[in-house]
Amino acid sequence: MASLPEPTDIFSKLLKPGIQKPSIFSVLICHLLGAPWILWLEEVISQVAPAKGNAIGIGHSLGGSLCILAQASQPNLFQNMILLDPPIFSPLKRSAIRWLRRQGILEWFSPSRRVRRRRNTFTSRNQALEYFAAKPLFQDFPKSSLELYIEEGLSPDQNGFQLRIPREREVEIYDSIPDRLPEKIYAGRGVLIYSYKMEVLKHLDLQWWKKSFPGFKQIGFPGGHLFPLEAPEQLGNLIQSILIDLTEEHAEKSEKPLFEVA
Repeated sequence: MASLPEPTDIFSKLLKPGIQKPSIFSVLICHLLGAPWILWLEEVISQVAPAKGNAIGIGHSLGGSLCILAQASQPNLFQNMILLDPPIFSPLKRSAIRWLRRQGILEWFSPSRRVRRRRNTFTSRNQALEYFAAKPLFQDFPKSSLELYIEEGLSPDQNGFQLRIPREREVEIYDSIPDRLPEKIYAGRGVLIYSYKMEVLKHLDLQWWKKSFPGFKQIGFPGGHLFPLEAPEQLGNLIQSILIDLTEEHAEKSEKPLFEVA
């Protein structure tokens, strides 16, 4: 979960190779947006509703949370979901988040403290590239991913460039992570792809997912939380195989093709 918005060019690579008939898929890729949670959910629902239950939602990090929360808000919104390391935590961790929030010290135990120290403006894209390349979080990024990360995540200002999503907004997002979940969230189905490094979803969270979300299959993926940017081609191959399996499964149950959302 980082302050830069979704690198759409990178995520588009995940959907191109290996699909013979892309028109049969309804694919929503949602990531970090600049609006309150309720508006995010409304946007997801409005975009996917025309699919009439035949869409496949794909979301990384908070985008994955938005997909499954939108599904809980409007059951049968998605035919299936592919969630990439979403911060949907076990009851124990959510209880701890609630307590820390009530005490006003949640920021001490979240990425917010690090985010507040992050540089917000740059004189050039090259300066931003050098800055982020030196950070441990980005050490495993291929050069192409980091370049696109910078290209998508900066916007021009009078002194050069600034983060498209300000640090303060990202802190607000971290501090508003849901600590209570709607009951209907557990009826979702699809695939949960988690990071082997378990920087977000820990063993306890994964055990809870396995017990509480019987409709989800779990797959581990090498790397940290930002594995879509660390290994986009490898993840793309995995997603393609999952989509093919989901499509074949859908075809066995219905003659109606998956609806494509524009």
